[in-house]
Amino acid sequence: TLDNTKRISMATDNLGQWVLEKGYASEGHDSAHPDYGGNENVRAGGWKDLNRLTRTGAGYNADFAVHVNATEAYAQAKTFTEDMVEGQPDGWDWLNQAYHIDQRKDLGTGAVLDRFKQLRKDAPGIKTVYIDAYYSSGWLADGLAAELRKMGFEVATEWAYKFEGSSVWSHWAADKNYGGATNKGINSNIVRFIANADRDVWNVDPLLGGASVVEFEGWT
Repeated sequence: TLDNTKRISMATDNLGQWVLEKGYASEGHDSAHPDYGGNENVRAGGWKDLNRLTRTGAGYNADFAVHVNATEAYAQAKTFTEDMVEGQPDGWDWLNQAYHIDQRKDLGTGAVLDRFKQLRKDAPGIKTVYIDAYYSSGWLADGLAAELRKMGFEVATEWAYKFEGSSVWSHWAADKNYGGATNKGINSNIVRFIANADRDVWNVDPLLGGASVVEFEGWT
């Protein structure tokens, strides 16, 4: 990741970058959710190399985000409890079967916040948390985002219509060839007039532009 960050910096005259790191915990991508901290991916270099990445990457004008999940939990996670998933449906089965988290209980008890505080402690250089596959709205989303901002985290997410008042970047809005063609950026002209310069969650506009994922020297 650091090598690619340096390459892009050199190719763009140190233009600012926002780098999303997947698989930083446990056994890699989509494993041991919701262990945001306290469960490093040793094979990828652990906290030592992740923190080196953020420190050195700052010299290339790069901010770093990590991919997390606040919707699902795996039994292999150190923070997993039966109580957090009691009565909830099955989730994604990537490496192992995941189970949906009782998000109201998770936020209401502060458990999810404790897990993010551990991430902040283990990886102080991380600027943004990309919250994948988040379905909730209202108090659950707004309350979580507000608490994350207090910890110094920006919020990004998969779909533009989730965390719509907080998210600085949306995967499906920016990746035009990924996901459903009718599920892209926020299409409200009023909302865009207010926040166009603050967030990359919009559809591409011929005058206003917009974020679009483009590969650089292969898949990065």
